Amino acid sequence: MLNKKSRFVWIRHDLFPQTASEIRDLHIPGLYIMNEERRFYPGGEAFHTLIGTTGTDNSGLSGIERKFDRELSGHTGGRIIEVSARGRSYF
Repeated sequence: MLNKKSRFVWIRHDLFPQTASEIRDLHIPGLYIMNEERRFYPGGEAFHTLIGTTGTDNSGLSGIERKFDRELSGHTGGRIIEVSARGRSYF
């Protein structure tokens, strides 16, 4: 259901590729199919619990992801580059 602040709402996550393709082929105005990245844990459930999970905004929700969320998120930065008269940059 839509709320007053947003005109966007998730209808369903984790569609099978064939289902997503069939829905896309319907060409319904205002309905969009979005690909989402999915994390793979080689060690299965044990690593899932240890490493943790992130939300749709990539903020840490559990495990190491939550404990070190600030460090893992990084920050906006900049770089000053010196350039020669010939346009070559020096780091």
